[in-house]
Amino acid sequence: MIEKISFKWNKQWPNLLILWAIHGDEPCGTHAINKIIKEIQTNILQLESWSITCIPICNPNAYMKRVRYTEKNLNRVIKNHDKPLYYEEQLANILIEEIEKCDYLLDLHSMQSSWTSFVFQDYNDTDTISFCKNMELEYVITGRTKLAVTYENADTVGYAHKYWKIWAVVECGQHNDNKSKEVAYTTIINTLIGLWVIAHKKTNSQETISIVVTKVISKVKSGNFSQTRKHLDYVKTWMVLSTYDDGESIIAEENGYILLPNETAKIGDERFYIGK
Repeated sequence: MIEKISFKWNKQWPNLLILWAIHGDEPCGTHAINKIIKEIQTNILQLESWSITCIPICNPNAYMKRVRYTEKNLNRVIKNHDKPLYYEEQLANILIEEIEKCDYLLDLHSMQSSWTSFVFQDYNDTDTISFCKNMELEYVITGRTKLAVTYENADTVGYAHKYWKIWAVVECGQHNDNKSKEVAYTTIINTLIGLWVIAHKKTNSQETISIVVTKVISKVKSGNFSQTRKHLDYVKTWMVLSTYDDGESIIAEENGYILLPNETAKIGDERFYIGK
């Protein structure tokens, strides 16, 4: 059901788990992971000591149909299901086994909107900070774990944190942008270098800009954004962000940034985040 490719599996070595296509409409990183796999298989990249497990497509049916999910949002059901009722719950039972075996988790995603890439760094312990910093991404977004909304440890990183894994989520750019493929590839390479998995020089180096998430807005009924929104759009207090069909509006409570706007969000999904 899910294809995984492992290299140098040894219980004495740390294991890095790399995931892509938790959501089926995010194709760009599968290309990057497959390129990494081929370069390891042909010795272009030589592993020093670590073990790596790659899952290029975590939700095959959704990926084939180019939809976010088929029955349930896979990244909201990552937990054990004794009697799985839905396709994504079956996938979750497979993925949690891999998460439990890993030491580090790199979960790669892409966005609907077009903007720069970033890493979610939700904890400030030394290992997590170092892990995220190694990726050399321009933006680091923190603060999600302090929001009132929780997913009951039912996403990949929530489950990983529950089992004391070091993890990061990277948004590589717009779903179908070729630059997103490059970001995904570079992020994986920089991660491998930072963990001393391969002996190479990093491909870039830049200053990091930090943004703190202050609020998540979920779609609770039918409606639209007040105008076309892009990731990291700056908004001011009292600005109308989106409206529902019944006339209710979502108003900015303070100056900040729109993060991860999703024009096609279904009712119950996150519509966008607010950060500052």
